[in-house]
Amino acid sequence: MPLRHRMGMMDQSVIFEDGGSGMGWRKRAILDRVGQNKEVEDKEMTYEEFFAKVKEAFMDADASGMEEHLAYQFNITGEAEGIFYVEVKEGKLYVEPYEYYDRDAIFTASADLLMRIAEGKQDPMLAYTLKKLQVEGDLGKALKLKEILAAKKKAEKEKAKAEKAEKKAKRK
Repeated sequence: MPLRHRMGMMDQSVIFEDGGSGMGWRKRAILDRVGQNKEVEDKEMTYEEFFAKVKEAFMDADASGMEEHLAYQFNITGEAEGIFYVEVKEGKLYVEPYEYYDRDAIFTASADLLMRIAEGKQDPMLAYTLKKLQVEGDLGKALKLKEILAAKKKAEKEKAKAEKAEKKAKRK
């Protein structure tokens, strides 16, 4: 069932359709201001595109406080299906597009959910509780992923706060 979304002041209607892939909403058609219906091409995200985005999101995480070796494999289902791993080794974070055989935990979810988790927009515990994220392996070590992502979020807030203070100082 399509979801109709009103785009506010621009007075445009956009029809979104869930492709069932878990990758989110894809535009099907746009009704512009003069009432002309314009078709928009549906484009699915490839594994390579997804991996580049998720790697960038994970690489911003601060693992410097982690002395423990952690290895996670992520199995992406649906659109952009594939496998990648995240490893924390000697306080450094590595993200590679391979299967990791000596892993501590395996996370299985849609590309959209994994992206939201990597960006810090989705709590992995909530996703696990709602059965949107499956976890196999050492759950104790799997919980460390949340700590890594929380450190990233904290660093982003501190950076934003510093930038705000810097702008304020420039105005004076």
